[in-house]
Amino acid sequence: LQGESFALATIHRQENTDDRSRLSAIFEGLNEISRNTPVVMPLHPRTKAAISEFGIETEITLIDPVGYESMQHLLHFCELVITDSGGLQKEAYFHGKPCLVVRPQTEWVELIDRGLAQLVAADVRQLTASFEQMRNRLLNFDINLYGTDPGETIYSEIKRFLD
Repeated sequence: LQGESFALATIHRQENTDDRSRLSAIFEGLNEISRNTPVVMPLHPRTKAAISEFGIETEITLIDPVGYESMQHLLHFCELVITDSGGLQKEAYFHGKPCLVVRPQTEWVELIDRGLAQLVAADVRQLTASFEQMRNRLLNFDINLYGTDPGETIYSEIKRFLD
């Protein structure tokens, strides 16, 4: 994938992996996307077991789970993120990558409100249409959602509390 545009996907939440129709629809959507843009998915053990149990066919690039540094590398070079992970949504923001959130809601509503992430259903048409919309949208990741130095702010608050 060196020099090639790709989407980074992770799916692992129980509501997606334990429901055959939801998981099938998600992978159908990812397969459809991969016909024009490669999709790379570090495969969570729960997801691996579910696609095997349900006999789900996949055309995307499945890789073994990766550590933090490898995931940061993938985030840096991907074009867009497709995930049901709460943490990865925020990491996508820090890397300046648009994100499709395959969930009915998210903890990071500020990303949705500013159009940097979009909620999508486990639906082939919605997933593929949302992918095209997000990749063609001009997004402003210069918005500072979490302060200029959150580490210093957290430290100061902890120090103030302990004093």
